[in-house]
Amino acid sequence: MSTDMNSRSPQGTAPKPPVLLFDFDGTVSLGHGPVLAYAEKIAKSTGISTILDTAKDILASQESPITVKTPEGTYHPRDGYDLVRTISAQFDVSEAICQEAYLDSRKNLATTGIIAPAGLADFLSEYPGKALLATNSPRTGLDDALKSLGLLGVFDEIHTSVGKPEGLKQILESHDFGPNVIAFGDIWEFDLAPVIDRGGQAVLIQSQFSPSNSARPTWRVENIGSFLSQHLSHI
Repeated sequence: MSTDMNSRSPQGTAPKPPVLLFDFDGTVSLGHGPVLAYAEKIAKSTGISTILDTAKDILASQESPITVKTPEGTYHPRDGYDLVRTISAQFDVSEAICQEAYLDSRKNLATTGIIAPAGLADFLSEYPGKALLATNSPRTGLDDALKSLGLLGVFDEIHTSVGKPEGLKQILESHDFGPNVIAFGDIWEFDLAPVIDRGGQAVLIQSQFSPSNSARPTWRVENIGSFLSQHLSHI
């Protein structure tokens, strides 16, 4: 697979920098705080403190990949929110309660202890190409969260409630970026596969959660900052 960072340009002109497409949770926003806030909302709403306690224990265990025992067998949640939903389902908590708790938990996202990858804000503030943020999360609490991360104003476009993967495909089609895109995300099917399928490149952020067996990113990294300094600092 090619790892050429720039699209071809007419002879004598500078190559066009790739469009950088970022996910939010688990990519530019790091830390378990938002997930635990979500679990706490469900626990308080239902009176089932075990939901929060179990989520805390699993996330603190450093288990990798994280697994959950369910009546159907061993399940690999795709991220922290999926973990909490899976735990909640074992106590017959409805999707409606989970969704209400999720939306409520996002209101104070900025105060949950989230951090940005080291060096990301400085890099994006000087990046000569386009940088987009596309997330399945709602807009609720996002601006304050970006401000706390030092990332407010560094993205050329912000897309919320995207409905990945289909919604991400629509964004790519409407912009007609072609293959000159590098996507960053922690969930292969949602954040990266649509970009790879269109000939772009993808950076999978490694975490405690098991990536899909079908994942075929261009790169797998644990640190976005190191990747940017190694591969894109020359642009």
